[in-house]
Amino acid sequence: MTKQELLNDLKKIGYTIDEEESFNYYNNGNEKHYKARFCYIIAIDSGLNSANIDARTDENYKKLQAYRLKGNPVIKGIQYEI
Repeated sequence: MTKQELLNDLKKIGYTIDEEESFNYYNNGNEKHYKARFCYIIAIDSGLNSANIDARTDENYKKLQAYRLKGNPVIKGIQYEI
C-alpha cells in the first residue's frame, strides 16, 4: 500500500491524517521492534479527532473502526498506526 492509497481509503469514509499532529517513532516496547508512525486521524468535515468525545459515531466511524481492525499498513518500512 502507498500513502496515497491509505489517504484515499480514509477519504472515502470522511477521514484524513493530520500530519502536524502525527509523528514517527521507533517501537521497541514489544518483542519485535519496528519503525512506526502514529497517525492522528481527523474527520474531514469537522476537523475533530476520531477519538474526541464530540466526534461522530455514525456508519463512517464504524467503517474506520473496522479498517483499524484489519491491521496497520506498512508504507516504506514504517508501520502506520491508524
